[in-house]
Amino acid sequence: MYLKLSSRGFTLIELLVVIAIIGILASVVLASLNSARANARDAVRLSDMQQISKAMELYFLDIGRYPGETWCDSSRGSVAAACSAATGDNWSVTSGIYAALVPNYIPILPVDPLNSATFFYVYEPESSDDYCISAALERGGRFRITNGPGAPNC
Repeated sequence: MYLKLSSRGFTLIELLVVIAIIGILASVVLASLNSARANARDAVRLSDMQQISKAMELYFLDIGRYPGETWCDSSRGSVAAACSAATGDNWSVTSGIYAALVPNYIPILPVDPLNSATFFYVYEPESSDDYCISAALERGGRFRITNGPGAPNC
């Protein structure tokens, strides 16, 4: 007499192998998505800086100088200390750049996509003829737009 083995399903080992493969593939896809999201946020930062720069140039054409500064003006507010000490969630409406540009030259001043203690926009004028606007990038470094012969390094 011969015993006939029935094969109606998967063994536990087969199921565990398939689940492990799916887990590995999912982690690779998620890592790629996080990198793509960081790159997208950096692209938004570059676009925002260019919009602010264009508004600054329109202001300069009309007024003949760039906006002044209220302490450290950033997308996290204005503070007397270093910009990294700011804890707000938007530009201060009393800051020099906000009061000069909104709403005549730009509808709203853009805010960094993360707007955290590490990632925020900074405006630094050196004089009425020089300025620097900058943002930290997630892929490393800072993006800066400077204008004028004595523009500060912000």
